[in-house]
Amino acid sequence: MTTFSLIGRVSILCLVVLTWYASFPLTNALPPQLKAIKALIPCYGVYSIVVDQYAKRTLKRMEAAEEEVSRITDARDFDESVPLLTPAELRKTISKRTNLVTNPLHRKSWRKWRLARNKGDDSAASAIKPGQTYEFAYRSYVNHEERDAIAVSFYNWKMFGLKNVALSEMIIYDQDAIDKANNQYRVSLCDRFSLGLFLPLSIIWYGTIPNPRGSKPRITWNKTEATFVGKKKERPAVAEKLASIPWDIVKCDDGMVCFQRGDVGNLVFDKCQ
Repeated sequence: MTTFSLIGRVSILCLVVLTWYASFPLTNALPPQLKAIKALIPCYGVYSIVVDQYAKRTLKRMEAAEEEVSRITDARDFDESVPLLTPAELRKTISKRTNLVTNPLHRKSWRKWRLARNKGDDSAASAIKPGQTYEFAYRSYVNHEERDAIAVSFYNWKMFGLKNVALSEMIIYDQDAIDKANNQYRVSLCDRFSLGLFLPLSIIWYGTIPNPRGSKPRITWNKTEATFVGKKKERPAVAEKLASIPWDIVKCDDGMVCFQRGDVGNLVFDKCQ
């Protein structure tokens, strides 16, 4: 059984146990505290359904905003209603509750920033330097992960499944003798999750950036590693598929680095202050 199939089965088991517990009638043998919890389960179920619907609608608005501006290739072609924000202003558009940019207008501003030319000489070729750490800030493509993050932020039942517990962290390492011989820098990207309330899962991506970097510097991911409850698995299939697409560095501005992930979309990481 793979790590990910085990996670899916445990998530289903948690939901089955809650449903089974709620199906039994109240009895005098139960302590008052358990009676209260049991009586609240149906209410929590309704609340979770409402939160799910809200998360789905929010995701659709995010998708619609990205689709609307996806074909624009020049910042000057944006409608005047879409402001061109500085990196400092873009940081403020990230929700502290979800760590996502959920406002449709703000998502358009991220696209406009991506296409705008930097005023200074901070080019993509000098985007990232060794010894720096970056955290995830934004991505242009959205899916069930964003939907679930919104739902979990309101403590609905998805918090008992698989969820992110921290921002993705990217580290650029100083060169050692091997790196200098190969004329490159090493990179790692760590994603941290939790299954239910207590079971930790982490996935680490390992890659390299050539040095000196050309006009289109790129991170090539070489391998991935998953650790679930202390047990490691080399090259899990799901992670390897995602890591098979290199990330081109297309913009750097005030510590923000924008990557183009093939034809999937853009990701932005922000230098830790």
